[in-house]
Amino acid sequence: MRRLCMLIALLAAAASANAADYPLMGVGSRTCGQFGSAYQKFPQVAENDFFSWAQGFMSGLNMALSTGERKNLAGKPIEEEQSILRQYCNDHPLDDFYRAVYNLYSDLPNSRGK
Repeated sequence: MRRLCMLIALLAAAASANAADYPLMGVGSRTCGQFGSAYQKFPQVAENDFFSWAQGFMSGLNMALSTGERKNLAGKPIEEEQSILRQYCNDHPLDDFYRAVYNLYSDLPNSRGK
């Protein structure tokens, strides 16, 4: 878990250190408000794009924790995970979407497997 916190801190520090650097790419770098706007216009497309990014981000976090406790990415039904992301973004429209994903990731049960 300590490695994960360090990884998130490095991402945040790198983002603020140089505006020309892009430590985070894709829809996860958009705000929750932007996700909400996209979801209102095209719910299925927004859900697919943003949730696909979320699964990749969480998979990457798990892989970065090769010696630590990983999360069970199937620890909740997909519909519940999507609902958690929508609710977080509804409550925090100015946050970046990756923060919503990290909130979900933190709430998942630890993995007992690989």
